[in-house]
Amino acid sequence: MKTRWFKWSISFLSTLLLSCASSPTDQQIIDLKQRIEFDGISVLPPQAKNWMLGASPLGGIIFKKQLSETLDEPESHTLLAGVRYADLAEKAPKNMQELLLFTESSHSSQNDPRLHNMRLSVHVDENRSKTLNTDCVVYEQLMKESANPLFPGKVFMLTAQGFQCRHPFYANIVIDTFCTERYLENTQTVDKAYKDECIAFLDTVRFQSPVSQTDTFKDISYLNVPAWNYPQWQQLISAAIMLNEQGNKSGAEQLCYQALHFADANMIKSLFDYADMLETQMNNHSIFIRNRANKLAKLRAQQENTTTPQTTYLGFQPTVILKEYARFLNKLQKTTDATSIEMLEEAYKYTQEVHAVRFRIMSEGGNAQGICTGFEKAH
Repeated sequence: MKTRWFKWSISFLSTLLLSCASSPTDQQIIDLKQRIEFDGISVLPPQAKNWMLGASPLGGIIFKKQLSETLDEPESHTLLAGVRYADLAEKAPKNMQELLLFTESSHSSQNDPRLHNMRLSVHVDENRSKTLNTDCVVYEQLMKESANPLFPGKVFMLTAQGFQCRHPFYANIVIDTFCTERYLENTQTVDKAYKDECIAFLDTVRFQSPVSQTDTFKDISYLNVPAWNYPQWQQLISAAIMLNEQGNKSGAEQLCYQALHFADANMIKSLFDYADMLETQMNNHSIFIRNRANKLAKLRAQQENTTTPQTTYLGFQPTVILKEYARFLNKLQKTTDATSIEMLEEAYKYTQEVHAVRFRIMSEGGNAQGICTGFEKAH
């Protein structure tokens, strides 16, 4: 059991340290009073200025504080608040004592040579356990990080404060809610007011019961596209790029939209198909997948009917689910279907790159009409 917990903690810490910098995917928070809900978790953003909604590397949600003193080198001093979840299956803690052991083990065991654990405190969180009606423990940790490839010769301090709970409605899920600060050794930490903003965020977390949604959004018009066909998608992309190079911006824009829509809609349809297959096998994981598919479909329906800026956060990565679906199909020896889903994942990743490239062009004051290239060709 310790090995499973240990790997969970290491992968999160290592990836989190590499994801501290601001990125083009960071979003401004439009409405501080709008709760963000995903996978049985509900949370409010930090209730203060200069917090950005960022992309979490391993699922869940991360908010990043924009620190004015580090604008030239934002990676050197970061303050993050976030919630993540881990599906530990049969290895999940079953009571308070096992949760204590889990938290201690996952935070004290380090095999990353960059990290040195200097102090760790873990104890039962009685008040939060009563409030959330489950088992919760609180932790505080101080670590030292060295040999960071992005900052040769520099040493960082990393503080982490938060709590972990057994999800009251999903026996195999552990929730981790945290505030972390990373700063250069022998330099000052952030002001107490900033830390208080982060700590207050921890108290906004709530858990939701698993509700198996009906396919309310499965039949929306946005999903009315032909069945997935990778060569057809490639032809649309190639034609859009060619028209753009020839100066036909409007024609390129139409074809590019068709290609992006084709991949995106089939991705959502595939999630519904995956949920259906899981349900036929009496697998409760179908609830997660169906709710995610519905969330995406509902979001697309809203985006088609509004021009108002919105803060949208999924709490999951569709590409991860597509990979999972392909593995599931391979286990069922449906290799042709599995290959098709793998190609869909590749196409969907490309559509996200196109959106990022277009966003960057527009944020720099440029005209993105007709642009249908990903990162590789954009450079």
